[in-house]
Amino acid sequence: MSYFVLALHGHLPFINHPEHEHFLEEDWFFEAVADCYLPILSMLDGWRSDDVRASLTMGLSPPLLAMMATPGLRERMHRYLDARRTLCERYLGGIGADHPYRKAAQFARDEAEHAEARYDGVGGDLARAFAEHHQAGRVEVMTCAVTHGLAPVLQDAHVIRAQVREAARAHERALGLRPRGIWLPECGIHPAALAALADENLCFTFSEDRAVRFAWPPPQHDVYRPIWSPEGVAVFPRDPGSAKEVWSAQEGYPGDFRYREFYRDLGYDADDALKDPAHKQGTGAAKNVGAKLHRITGRVSLDEKQPYDPDAARAAAQAHAQHFAERRTEDAHDIEAALGSAPCITAAFDAELFGHWWHEGPWFLDAFLRKLAAGSVNGQPTPKPVTAYHYLELEPTQQVAFPAVSSWGDGGAFEVWVNAKNDWLWRKVHDGQRRFEDVVHARGTGLGVTERATKQAARELLLAQSSDWPFILTMGTQMGYAQRRPVVHLSRLHRLLSMLEHERVDEADLAQMEERDGVFPDVDPGALAG
Repeated sequence: MSYFVLALHGHLPFINHPEHEHFLEEDWFFEAVADCYLPILSMLDGWRSDDVRASLTMGLSPPLLAMMATPGLRERMHRYLDARRTLCERYLGGIGADHPYRKAAQFARDEAEHAEARYDGVGGDLARAFAEHHQAGRVEVMTCAVTHGLAPVLQDAHVIRAQVREAARAHERALGLRPRGIWLPECGIHPAALAALADENLCFTFSEDRAVRFAWPPPQHDVYRPIWSPEGVAVFPRDPGSAKEVWSAQEGYPGDFRYREFYRDLGYDADDALKDPAHKQGTGAAKNVGAKLHRITGRVSLDEKQPYDPDAARAAAQAHAQHFAERRTEDAHDIEAALGSAPCITAAFDAELFGHWWHEGPWFLDAFLRKLAAGSVNGQPTPKPVTAYHYLELEPTQQVAFPAVSSWGDGGAFEVWVNAKNDWLWRKVHDGQRRFEDVVHARGTGLGVTERATKQAARELLLAQSSDWPFILTMGTQMGYAQRRPVVHLSRLHRLLSMLEHERVDEADLAQMEERDGVFPDVDPGALAG
């Protein structure tokens, strides 16, 4: 029997600004919850109701879980959903029954109502909702390095171990269960990372296809089965064919002209009289609210976009799911004939492609996985949709090989995260790491307020190690915030280390840092110091 493993990597950098009533970058989290994580939960709910025997592997990174659990962000999440629904209702109140955008506006309002009801139904505790589906076998929830630190760039084995160890602890604290697998940030395969995974009994991870294609000895099944690394970690390589059909906006499904246009938003299109402060940036300027009434239409300007038709978009998602199921079924039969053994096809994506960037993505996933779970497409047996862990239970005997050091992203060798646009940052991160180690080795972690300050210093250092900020600097988006964030963390780190060196901790300053960046309450500074 052939198998299909779908892996979604759910992650956002930790963003929490309680010092501001409205902070634009917090909307990254609110949009992701409303448009990606709640729809995926609804998909899993539907499988439970209909007894669909499908499953997927889903990453929920520690920063994402921390934001889901932060009381202030939960309150603001509810405010965000309510603001989206309210603006749709006000817009509907000002247009007639025959208005060309009425159908799209009603659909946007109904979606906002459903999201609000689902969020309130679990009391904002999304981690618990995903954990329930994990226990039922519909999803295998995996972790990620604790602040999305890119292993090969962090260099020191003890730092990589700390990123992995803290991730496992954060996962267990948030979901009540130990993770069995992990998404290595940016698919950063490296021997030190695999050793750290084995130390925490994490038995699987995912990679770009080149990590297995260039493994030694060469893979016997190309990229259509995982390999066991010598450390005992299964590496599932990404299927490039599946990736291209889904991911590419030009060649893949998301570019279909019937799908919803991402870059037109009611937050800009609606009359200012309809808006409250929750619909605007803190400066009073317009912003996206997530209610979008236009379809892609074609390669035309934003002003020429036409009204969105949710029925036509749903039909497109169904047709694309059918095509994708047919292609993966054909692939499975062709691969088995060529290699002489049943394949495991692995499709891996950023979770936010589905729902956030590609609004109809969750519909597509639902329809596609239901088709695989039904057992046949056009009379041909389909690959069985399973989680990575379940596949290893079913097929524990795999080739042992050394995977190639690699990443995903352009070039496959980390240059997206280390280049002339961001190398200044890595020097500062490594300097901060050395000073942190010196202070902890000289003074220990202490007790009382000293212990609090040492733990907060560890948090600030871990948050500065995130690969998100150098990625944004490379891409040239949100430059001001991406430049400030790691510098702020490093500034706080050095301030705390100076307090510890002089044995005078400013408790008021420390308390402010803990309020803003008090993630991972049981962080172990000694592990990070080595």
